[in-house]
Amino acid sequence: MIDTLARIIVAAVRAGHRQRAWLSGLALVLTLVVGLAYLAIGALRINPLDSTFQVTIRLPESGGLLANQDVSVRGIRVGRIQSLRPTPTGVEVIANINANTKIPAVSPVRVSGLSPAGEQYIDFEPASNSGPFLSNGSVIGPQRTTTPIPLSQVLADADGMLAQADPKKLEIVKRELSLSKEGPQKLTDIIDGSTFLLSTMDPVLPQTVSMLKTSRVVLTTLSDKNAGLAVAARNVGDLMTGVNKMDRGYRKFVDQTPHAMSSVDNLFDDNSDTMVGLLANLVTTARIIYVRVPALNAVFPNYRGSTLEALMTTMHEHGLWATADIYPRYTCDYGTPRRPSSSADYPEPFLYTYCRDDDPQVLIRGAKNAPGRAATTPRAPRPAPTSAKPRIQRPRAGSPFPRRTADRCCRSNHPTDLPTPRPRGETVTVTADQECDTTEDIEKPPDDGEDASDAGEKGPKTAARQWKRYAGVAVVAAVYLGAFGLAGGLGWKLWDEHTVTQAGQAAQRTAIDYAQVLTSIDSNQVDQNFSAVLDGATGEFKDTYTKASVQLRQLLVDNKATAHGTVVDSAIESLSKTRVVVLLMVDQTVSNAVRPDGRVDRSRMKITMDNVGGHWLASKVELP
Repeated sequence: MIDTLARIIVAAVRAGHRQRAWLSGLALVLTLVVGLAYLAIGALRINPLDSTFQVTIRLPESGGLLANQDVSVRGIRVGRIQSLRPTPTGVEVIANINANTKIPAVSPVRVSGLSPAGEQYIDFEPASNSGPFLSNGSVIGPQRTTTPIPLSQVLADADGMLAQADPKKLEIVKRELSLSKEGPQKLTDIIDGSTFLLSTMDPVLPQTVSMLKTSRVVLTTLSDKNAGLAVAARNVGDLMTGVNKMDRGYRKFVDQTPHAMSSVDNLFDDNSDTMVGLLANLVTTARIIYVRVPALNAVFPNYRGSTLEALMTTMHEHGLWATADIYPRYTCDYGTPRRPSSSADYPEPFLYTYCRDDDPQVLIRGAKNAPGRAATTPRAPRPAPTSAKPRIQRPRAGSPFPRRTADRCCRSNHPTDLPTPRPRGETVTVTADQECDTTEDIEKPPDDGEDASDAGEKGPKTAARQWKRYAGVAVVAAVYLGAFGLAGGLGWKLWDEHTVTQAGQAAQRTAIDYAQVLTSIDSNQVDQNFSAVLDGATGEFKDTYTKASVQLRQLLVDNKATAHGTVVDSAIESLSKTRVVVLLMVDQTVSNAVRPDGRVDRSRMKITMDNVGGHWLASKVELP
């Protein structure tokens, strides 16, 4: 048995040796087939026997994907990318997925990479295993897909970040971390904290970017107001210091307030009856005032404005303008007797009298003409009749008061009496004892002797009285004009000082704005800056700046210079209506290609502002 088996093996070896060429070729072919099968199935993962279905994935960008790259579900390979084709809105990816794989149709799709060098693939991240599932021809929209940030964008952003990092500060951080053995742990904590901060800010990245852009404006504004904020902080500190000093007084005030309020309460309790009576009297007073409200409004009109404003309107066009009436004003005759009050026969004063001039060109006077309701106007009470015989008042020749020329005679048991004159429209009540007949008017003729004496005294006394009146009017007019002229002169002086002050303030504001324009420049907008400077200049300074700007322009552009000026403080040295000299303290931040971080220079400026055509322009700029 063994011998037979050995002979068969020897014969096979001899036959193979004789056919060794063919056997070698067959072995090579078999090795090639096995190797190709391994490469196709094992390495290239090409299995023509697998059953797959196609899914179209729409991406905003490729994200580094290539054909024949993997498709996975949470990192497990389930298919392969067949092809990519561009679309007007992005990229469409055709993926072949194993038929026995069930992927929910609402699963988000993410383009991931195995390493920073590439090897991107598509990864499905389903939230659950429930359907519906993807099938042949399914389309996944871009709203459920995400792509990684391209390496080019990462490098560009990193370049911007590194440009903002100061190597000197990083060196200081490294040196501080190397001072102790806990340095690596501190660095780890810093990196972990930064990572946590970045991961927290990632969901609100658009809002963070918007905040950074808008905060630049806010911080720039705060930087411009830095000096003002410092002054405000000092003032608040002084205020709080003063409040702290008043703490004891405030506590004392709080302690004494209840006692003071109790005293006030007792005061009201003790005087409550008096207050009630006072309020009752005020009710009566209020009713009387209510009737005369239109008259009070006429006495105190609100359309006339301020007296000071009226005086200011008289000063214009470099002069004082006024209108005055030098003629005597029309006076009202009340019909009173024009006799010396020391005379023994001087009549008693009239109880009721008023101005009887009804000429519309004359100022209407008297309470009867005041605005208001005539029906409710209170009348003065008439005195009760007496049995005493009043003295007869004789009418004076030519008197304008008719009641003194037309005396009424009352027939009674008493002698003939003359009643007290009454205003127009008021009725006279007569008692039965008097039996006065009001329908009969008896004009008593004047005595011849009295008429003669009156006629003899009337001429010279009347002329003297008229001259005295005219002289008094002239003196009053002179005093009035003198006072008005003095007030006008003082008012004109005040107005002139006010005008100069206003001009100084306007020139100071213009100088502050112009100083900021003059000290602020941008190499990208040189022409606009020069134009703004020249628009606010005049005279010698404008000519000098125009000549120097030609050489200065090229220097600014070559060095990429940028400057921003801020006026810290300002004051007026001298002022007039046409010229104001302003002193300014200016902080100027200057940066260029050599020093991009910039430096702050503080300088003093002296600007002379001239009023040219109603506009304040800089005619001279000095740097003392």
